[in-house]
Amino acid sequence: MDKPKIEVRRSAIVIHNYEPGDCVQLEEFFKVYNKTTRLREDRIITYDEYSRDLYLPRGFDLNILSDFFYSEPYFSPEYDEYDSELYFRLVNPPRDDVQREAIHFIAGLSKYEDIKNEPQLCVNLNTGAGKTYVTIACSTYLGVRSIMITSSNGWIEQWANRILEYTDTAPSEIYKLIGISSIAMILHNKVKIKNIKYILASHMTIKSYGDKYGWDKVRELFKKLRVGIKIYDEAHLDFDNICKIDFVTNTFKTLYLTATPARSDRTEDLIYQASFKMCPKIDLFNKETDPRTHYMAILYNSYPDQKVINKCNNPWKKMFDPNAYCKYIIKNPRFYNMLKIILEEIFIRGKALIYVGLNEAALIIRSWIIIHYPWLKDEVGIYTSIVDKKTKELEKEKMIILTTTRSAGAALDIHGLKVTVVLSEIFKSKVLARQSLGRTRDYDTLYIELVDVGMEVCKYCFTAKQEVFEEYALDTQVIQLDDKAINDRIKEIDKNEEERLKTINSNTKPIDVIQIKK
Repeated sequence: MDKPKIEVRRSAIVIHNYEPGDCVQLEEFFKVYNKTTRLREDRIITYDEYSRDLYLPRGFDLNILSDFFYSEPYFSPEYDEYDSELYFRLVNPPRDDVQREAIHFIAGLSKYEDIKNEPQLCVNLNTGAGKTYVTIACSTYLGVRSIMITSSNGWIEQWANRILEYTDTAPSEIYKLIGISSIAMILHNKVKIKNIKYILASHMTIKSYGDKYGWDKVRELFKKLRVGIKIYDEAHLDFDNICKIDFVTNTFKTLYLTATPARSDRTEDLIYQASFKMCPKIDLFNKETDPRTHYMAILYNSYPDQKVINKCNNPWKKMFDPNAYCKYIIKNPRFYNMLKIILEEIFIRGKALIYVGLNEAALIIRSWIIIHYPWLKDEVGIYTSIVDKKTKELEKEKMIILTTTRSAGAALDIHGLKVTVVLSEIFKSKVLARQSLGRTRDYDTLYIELVDVGMEVCKYCFTAKQEVFEEYALDTQVIQLDDKAINDRIKEIDKNEEERLKTINSNTKPIDVIQIKK
């Protein structure tokens, strides 16, 4: 039997003549524990039993593979044919040195000339630095057709809008791969590819097509598209699908864009980092100039009894249940005292995004705010799955927006945010911490995290994220409030609210309302 051979393609490593079990250590590395099945399952790698080929991410360390298989890798010079010398014109120049540096990196200019022909590049730019602009600018410089692959159809629209804003591209020169029928149009030559400059696709569309018709059909699709650059937006998401696409395509250049190049789960993050170990990367975060948001943790005690603690520490799953905690805390009077204190900070600063954990919590908290602050009845919105797409866009314009990390995740852009509040959603993920910190884009904004020290898990999650805020926030502040300090503050707030209501009833807008309407 032939010994395994290591072929390096543009976006995949292929181990030929491989039989399962040939390298148990390698196979075990790419396994992740499934909490549902309680089994360790393969992630990322793909094995073709008919061709006896094992597919790995191209960024994996080749030296390790050489040691495993006693074989030197060989680099395939082949790549999928693409159309070049397309005419593009960029409307606006880069706004700062960060964008110029990133463009030079991707295009292989100046000091990055040695990576000009590298097939994979990781572009890690901080939220708000302009990943979208930088990518579009490079496509115009290189003059090749690009495909942008995103995690949702909503992001496709964002990309389309930015392309039209930043370049002289016409709407007819953008093709959207949404739904399998849009793929059929390409495969049956119903679309004149030569007239298309940008292709925008979602992971779901490509995955659905590949799972239904076979991933060899995805390979056929990309050859028809004749793209020179394949771009993954928010490349820390949909990582399994990213690898599946990379394994069946051989695009000349692939870009992985993200502000948070990591995975929340520790084991998954080890795999993620190993998969891009050998890829050239650029991370232009400047600790001296880039942080924009102050971080404030407010510690209090909700005094949960043992019954509540036991219920939140799910004995069946042997882990903390954040949903059970959220359901408990939104019925706790001390929690609403803390909400009053936080709202006073919002009234001073302006527009706020509040993470609440559950759709149920969003509805209950919204009702509570409107009852206690009736002048806010038209200024409290909900941005979660219980609201339809059109309404969600309108809710983003309101003064206070209640959401969850699932709904307000990566790539969400809400203009004018002054405050982000983690109110009743418990998480320890450093990825989510940095992502939520990036929601505010203006300088001198505020991030507030409410921490219930009565729950050990809440304290643990608070501590686990501190290094993120110490690195990426303007500064950090931790405030511990005991019962006396809370009660004194509430008396002061209630007194101020009585005066505010008197002002409203006399048909005179109070200062705080005027600030909010701005």
